[in-house]
Amino acid sequence: MTILSKMKKRLHFPLLLLLPFQIILYCSTNRVGAVDADTDTLALLSFKSVVSDSQNVLSGSALGLVSLVPTTELEFCHFVLLVMVSLLQHFGNLTSLTVLSLARNQFFAEIPNELGHLHNLQRLQLSENQFEGKIPYSIYNISSLIYLSVTENMLVGELPTDMGLVLPNLAEVYLAHNQLEGPIPSSFSNASQIQVLDFSSNHFQGPVPLLGNMNNLRLLHLGLNNLSSTTKLNLQVFNSLANCTQLEFLYLNDNQLAGELPTSVANLSTHLLEFCFGSNFLTGSIPRGFERFQNLWALDIHQNLFTGMIPNSLGKLQQLQRLLVDNNMLSGEIPDIFGNLTRLFLLTMGYNQFSGRIPTSIGECQNLKRLGLRQNKLNGSIPKEIFRLHDIIEIYLAHNELSGSQPALVESLEHLEVLDVSNNQLSGNISTTIGSCLSLRSFNIATNKLSGAIPVSMGKLIALESLDLSSNSLTGQIPEELQDLLYFQILNLSFNDLEGPVPRKGVFMNLTWLSLTGNNKLCGSDPEAAGKLRIPTCITKVKSNRHLILKIVMPVASFTLLMCAACITWMLITQNKKKRRGTTFPSPCFKALPPKISYSDIQHATNDFSAENWVGKGGFGSVYKGVFRTGENGVNTIFAVKVIDLQQECGLGRRISTSRDVYSYGILLLEIFTAKKPTDEMFQEGLDQHKLASALLINQFLDMADKRLFNNDACTDNSIFTSSSGDFNSIGTSSNTLSHWKIKTEECITAIIHVGLSCAAHSTTDRSTMREALTK
Repeated sequence: MTILSKMKKRLHFPLLLLLPFQIILYCSTNRVGAVDADTDTLALLSFKSVVSDSQNVLSGSALGLVSLVPTTELEFCHFVLLVMVSLLQHFGNLTSLTVLSLARNQFFAEIPNELGHLHNLQRLQLSENQFEGKIPYSIYNISSLIYLSVTENMLVGELPTDMGLVLPNLAEVYLAHNQLEGPIPSSFSNASQIQVLDFSSNHFQGPVPLLGNMNNLRLLHLGLNNLSSTTKLNLQVFNSLANCTQLEFLYLNDNQLAGELPTSVANLSTHLLEFCFGSNFLTGSIPRGFERFQNLWALDIHQNLFTGMIPNSLGKLQQLQRLLVDNNMLSGEIPDIFGNLTRLFLLTMGYNQFSGRIPTSIGECQNLKRLGLRQNKLNGSIPKEIFRLHDIIEIYLAHNELSGSQPALVESLEHLEVLDVSNNQLSGNISTTIGSCLSLRSFNIATNKLSGAIPVSMGKLIALESLDLSSNSLTGQIPEELQDLLYFQILNLSFNDLEGPVPRKGVFMNLTWLSLTGNNKLCGSDPEAAGKLRIPTCITKVKSNRHLILKIVMPVASFTLLMCAACITWMLITQNKKKRRGTTFPSPCFKALPPKISYSDIQHATNDFSAENWVGKGGFGSVYKGVFRTGENGVNTIFAVKVIDLQQECGLGRRISTSRDVYSYGILLLEIFTAKKPTDEMFQEGLDQHKLASALLINQFLDMADKRLFNNDACTDNSIFTSSSGDFNSIGTSSNTLSHWKIKTEECITAIIHVGLSCAAHSTTDRSTMREALTK
């Protein structure tokens, strides 16, 4: 049974899949023999006969998809159709075929061995399919191949050791993203025509091959394999690559390379555009001489074991766009060399041991998109120049020793998506201008010394997905605006001093207690939410009012108790003074007055209340000047005499009686010793002298008394006090005398006001008699 009949038979099995794919056939335009032309035509006709063509794609040439011309000249052919993978075996008879492209389809079988019969084939493109198994050895017999690509398949096995010899015309070889293994054949050093060699993302192992004879090599990509090296081998490799004078792209990243890089790195092609040796185990310092590569776009040595400092010469690479030196053991200060690197858009220097301040010249890199300086020992404040990089997208400054406040210039960073300044010593408040960063997706400022409230403006961050403000000293309430952010998924507010209710919507619906722990003043709006977050339930409004009342009542009660204690103390002191009183001290100013004065004496002293002696009229009567003879020597002393208008109380609707006289006497005392009229502005809302004085506590009487009564000049310097034994002591104006006089005066005035109150009581039954008043 022939292969064709077997294929026809297989077409009847329902389990076989017909997959869409694209076939590009370039046939030689050179005239070939009739036999070859007939063979190609028969092969295509046979191919057509076994293909399911329900859409009539292969019929004729109306669509320009295929041209089957039975001549000696076979032109360009282009197929778009449904076909089985096994049908590719039929292409082995297309002996005039020079280009076969089956890229970006869904072939999942092994590469047909029959393709090795295409002896005139120059370009074979099988990339981005699911071809499996080994590359057929017959492919290596196509010595005419210039271009070979099997990238992104599932091919396995090793390459033949003589591959570089049997395919001498190869210029571009793409074997990337497969599972090929074994050493890279050293025979490639003889393939002098090769311009591109891409063996990346496989399992090749062994030493890096020496490729010194590839004078036309422009791209060498051996990254993402298991290749190894030593310091000695590194020297050989770079000495060999120095002969590749056209080299532009050199990738040896993600291997097992070790040892130091030699100084001969500086001897590489001056056309070098990208130098990538990241993710290896290289040691020593960064080689000098990179300034020779004035066309260099990218320098990637991240994740190695390099030590020492960053060479200042890197600042001369004005075309540099990517500089990656992170994850090494570099130290010292970062040199201020970025002023000329205006095209730089990626700068990562994190996870090293850099110290000192962040260079301000980074602010000159106006095209910078990503800045990574995390996990170093950088100190000082964050340069404001960084926040003038208007196109910056990601800023990583975490795990340093940065201090000061967060610059407020973040409002200009409208493209910023990630800002991580956690684990530093930043202080002050979170800038309210953070709300202007409308593209911000992730904001981490945890483990700092920030204080103040969470800005309400954060509710404007419509793109926010993650927010970490933990381990600070933030206060106030959680802004409710945060619950309205649609893309918000991750929130950490733990270990602050936040208070008040926790919002319930949005990101807060799935929040756990770990995100809020360490905030002892937070509360839940209902018992269920509070229990989930392990926080107390918020106090209701009623309880809050009671708490407010308690705040008012407590001070009032305390003041009342204090005043009561003062009254009791005053009473005890007064009683003790009365008990200890062994000496009486009449008032020095009134000592010479007779104990009793008759009405005739008053009438004589005022010259029968003459108009010459009239001083004025008060609220309860007129006041006259009276001249009395006092003392043993008959010295004339002037006193004020108050004539009470007895109609006052009668005007209040009461009848004239002896109790009215007592009332008038009491009013007289109060008016004299308080120096206030009943119409005085002090007595508001119906409060008269009597009501005011009655409302006063004992130690407040003196505050209402006429201040002139306490004037020390009212007494002469020759005041004489009589002791109980009848002795006379001339004391003068010593401080003890004045102090003692003041005490006695206060006691006297207090007693007088008490007498006035008892005489002017509202009820006549509560009033003292005149005899009792005179006795007091």
